[in-house]
Amino acid sequence: MSDFATKLQAIMRDRANLIECANRCAQAYDGGKYYTPFDETEAETVAQNYAGMQAVVTGITLICSQGRMPLDQHGPYVLGLVASGTCDDWTRDTMLRIANATWGAGQPFRLDKGPLGRADRVNVFDLLDPVAMEKDWEQIQTAANFIVEKLCE
Repeated sequence: MSDFATKLQAIMRDRANLIECANRCAQAYDGGKYYTPFDETEAETVAQNYAGMQAVVTGITLICSQGRMPLDQHGPYVLGLVASGTCDDWTRDTMLRIANATWGAGQPFRLDKGPLGRADRVNVFDLLDPVAMEKDWEQIQTAANFIVEKLCE
């Protein structure tokens, strides 16, 4: 088992980390214009803002597996590139696609518009507005920096 994967999973499974990272990602989205802090009682809001963290973790493991690179050796390197915004376009695109899929998977089931009231919010990544992609990238970088911070504790 990968030591790096074990550390990532521990960060992801900690409720306080989940809520803190989701808050940071929500604040990063759109420059925080509409950000209001939330806690675990607002599970739907936490889930909605969790896509960045899931994209980072899934993206790193995917990139390492596709390149047949050991996760323990290359995972921290890929994480650093994403956190700093110096990764290549393919890595950025992979992270954005995973974030879009993660976010989109929950959209139809949000209850604020009634049962399946948000089914029309699911998007094909290739049709996303570049502005929306940039907002998603901010959340991904925020999550990557959060994970780096937690790994250094």
